[in-house]
Amino acid sequence: MSKSSELARLLLAKAAEDIYVLQRLAGDAEAPITAIGFHAQQAVEKSLKAVLAAREIAYPRTHDLEGLVELIEDNNIPLPPDAERLHHLTQFGADLRYGAVPDETGASPALDRAWALNCARQVKAWAESLVARV
Repeated sequence: MSKSSELARLLLAKAAEDIYVLQRLAGDAEAPITAIGFHAQQAVEKSLKAVLAAREIAYPRTHDLEGLVELIEDNNIPLPPDAERLHHLTQFGADLRYGAVPDETGASPALDRAWALNCARQVKAWAESLVARV
């Protein structure tokens, strides 16, 4: 197995860990939306990076999902499910995780818990199918 394949499989395993946590949090009305968003963002980020790694495409150290989707598109790789909405998770990757407030009200950002979980699962499944082909 090549080093890039190993990295892709490691990233998918780590995405699965985030989805495991996300599954537990998504059904808990008391769970902070920032924690749910963080694990959804991380699962999607790792899944996108797994596809890039499997194809030996260099990617930046970033939490910017829109940038990663653009890199995938630029390399003629089929886009993941809900690609046009993934950027909504980017803010949860670092900014909100470390206390940044999205606006002057201090309100938590809106995030549909069910969408976040479904999105993470679908993007991981998409990534697994592409990694398996390489």
